[in-house]
Amino acid sequence: YVSIISMVLSSKSTMEIHQSLRAFQPPCFHDYRRVASLLCELYSFESIDYPSMEELKGHVDRTYYFRGSLGSEVKSTVTGEYVLKVNRKDPALVRGRAEVMKYLADGGIPCSVPVNSRSGMHFEVIAGRVEGEYLVDLRSRKTSHNLAKEEFILQVFTYIPGCTMNSLEDPTPNLLFQVGEMVGSMDALLKEFIQPELEKYISLWDLRSFLNVKKFPHLIENEEKIAMVQAVSTLFKTAVIPFLPEFKQGIVHNDIHGMNIIVNPKVCQVVGIIDFGDCNYSCYLFELATSVAEIMTMDMDDPFSFVSPFICGYLSKFSLIRNELNCLYVSVLARLCQSACSTNSE
Repeated sequence: YVSIISMVLSSKSTMEIHQSLRAFQPPCFHDYRRVASLLCELYSFESIDYPSMEELKGHVDRTYYFRGSLGSEVKSTVTGEYVLKVNRKDPALVRGRAEVMKYLADGGIPCSVPVNSRSGMHFEVIAGRVEGEYLVDLRSRKTSHNLAKEEFILQVFTYIPGCTMNSLEDPTPNLLFQVGEMVGSMDALLKEFIQPELEKYISLWDLRSFLNVKKFPHLIENEEKIAMVQAVSTLFKTAVIPFLPEFKQGIVHNDIHGMNIIVNPKVCQVVGIIDFGDCNYSCYLFELATSVAEIMTMDMDDPFSFVSPFICGYLSKFSLIRNELNCLYVSVLARLCQSACSTNSE
């Protein structure tokens, strides 16, 4: 485990994952006053404090924090704080993931949820002209007739106050247990949820795509690490793949890590989960394995220190069969290798 985690962290450090994914992002906004005006046009905002707009860290989406006041006819779950996301994603997937978030929130899971636009949609399509690294001359697609403009998905979400778990210097075992409980509760609730568009989609980051890493051996730095990835690939193929038909499947978050868990640092309590941009249909075992792999990279000195309370919390809310648990070890190894290879591929 430690050797593979070292490879993952080396890969992320070398490739600077956040920077490498910038190529997939839309250009950034240049005129926040115009963005605020467009949001008031598309959504039921009475006013937006455009000086409050601030770009947040993101991978593929452009993400902004802002404050605003919705019309009295619109119910807001927070007091005037919102998140704006802009991306180039498939509208069908965006719609499906928004439905997942609404379903979870209605079921009591504290997650960020989309704010409906004036047209009742979970998102709107905007058009703009790209000038260098900026997106300018913004318009709603309905009012844009310039074929030279690019189109983007625009969404507004509720904001969950707090800090990300990875910003804490020393997360406690109890906090990791809480995270496990939340993820387990989320999977238990989604077991009854059906979303056809997400069921058809398989992400590069889904463990069902792990065997594709054999296409990328040249992206690993040396022969020893290539051999490690190939060995795990063979193990996954023989020890996990044959049992897939037995594993429970459903809609999963698919991206549980420290940046997507919001906590109240004063009381060390989990208060929410965000970023459903990789949400898809997969095995619940892979949801657990993906989460465990990410959590293990939080503490290189003792990779297992955070894992046990997280798994205990998860299994207290959502049970897995014996064969699923027997495959967890290899699935975590596979996820760590997938993380290294896929990061370099992107």
